[in-house]
Parts: sequence; structure tokens; C-alpha cells
Amino acid sequence: MKKVLLLLLSCIWVLGACGADAEEVVSEDVAEKKTEMTDTEALNYLEQITYRYIEGVNEENGSFEQKSALQAGLRACDTVIAEIEEEYGGDVTVASEIIDLANGVKNTMREVLDGNYDDLEDKNYAIGVLIGSISEEYLDGELPPTLKYGLELDGK
Repeated sequence: MKKVLLLLLSCIWVLGACGADAEEVVSEDVAEKKTEMTDTEALNYLEQITYRYIEGVNEENGSFEQKSALQAGLRACDTVIAEIEEEYGGDVTVASEIIDLANGVKNTMREVLDGNYDDLEDKNYAIGVLIGSISEEYLDGELPPTLKYGLELDGK
């Protein structure tokens, strides 16, 4: 009986010691979300979203090159969305609009990867309108470098 009591007291003592450790409050610095997005950050996000998309839709439909570029574009959009959601509060309008753009581009890339090219021109136009809207409203008309370069080549 004495051994059982000693074993029971030992267990209680060990559990008590563990419980004391668990009760210690560990304070972590909780990073505050940003309330503004700089022009440079916004342009960088737009570039990440559009670069592989533009590359992919300019390749031959169904080609390995197109599929590779669009797969990379999907990953880039996912990265942009995750980073913006982590870094910025929900009240940063440009951040919300960039996320909407990234989701629209992702949906279009998925459709192209699935072989649906029927209304690609209309979707490209809609994406261009979204980019133009973000550019005009938040970036004084500045476009992502790849898109700007492509338009200069087209003479537009």
C-alpha cells in the first residue's frame, strides 16, 4: 500500500510540474496587418499575376509550353493571394481588388488548361479592364512591366 501511495504521489507531482509549465503564458508578438499597399507592392503583385498568364496565352493552345506557363501562373496567383491575405487587413481596397483579379486570372488559366478556349478573348478583355481599373485608380496609370512592354510592342 505504501508503494502504491508513493507511486500515486509521484504521478501527481509530475503532472503538477507539467501543469505549471502549461500555465505559463507565452506572449508572442502578433504582427499587425498593413493598412496601406505601396504603388511598388501593388505593381509587383500585378506583375506576378500577369507575367505567366500573358506568357501562357501567347503560346500555342494545348502545347507543353502553354501548360507549363499556366501551371506556374496558377502557383504565382496562389502565392500572391496568400501573401496579401497574410500581410494586409480587409479594409485595404487595392489589396481586395488584386485578390479579385488573381482569382479571375486563376479561373481563366484553369479553363485554358482544361482546353476551353471559346471565350478566351472576352476573358482577356475583362482581365485587361480589371488591370486598367486598378492601374488608374491606385497607380496613376502605371502598368506592370511585362504588360506595359507587351503593349509597347503592339504599338498601343
